Amino acid sequence: MSANYVTIEKYKYVEPIHLNIEIEKEEPLQCQVLKLMLQPIVENAIIHGSASSEHEGLVLIRIYEELQDLRIDVRDNGKGMSQEQIEALFAGNHVQSGTRFSGMGVRNVHERIVRLYGEPYGVSIYSELDKYTLVQIRFPLLQGTDSNHLGGTKDVSGIVG
Repeated sequence: MSANYVTIEKYKYVEPIHLNIEIEKEEPLQCQVLKLMLQPIVENAIIHGSASSEHEGLVLIRIYEELQDLRIDVRDNGKGMSQEQIEALFAGNHVQSGTRFSGMGVRNVHERIVRLYGEPYGVSIYSELDKYTLVQIRFPLLQGTDSNHLGGTKDVSGIVG
């Protein structure tokens, strides 16, 4: 999904957008994650991060295990967000005037993960204005889980290929 999606977005914005995918070990690629979970995060990194930046856009997707969890980080080198913007995004009252951005995609991904796996799983956002935004997605390590039980999942390899 991600490499193909970024290719399409490059043509849309006519700006260089570089996508780097780092995979620390192959095992996490077999883990089950929710379908349509990475696309809104990558879309935001391109639209509100890299595409709005004054320099070449960079989107880094990092997949790794940490403390028995699956982690997927999406980082961009764009304009960043204030802490107030991040809090408003999760509160559901964040709408940027003049854009189609409502934060619904990020919030939806977070709520789906929390609903299915509970706290402390979900989405966290760290950002510094005019420097970067880092979105961290945290899942339990679930290898070979029945996707019908999870309401539609796929291997991590299927979302970054």
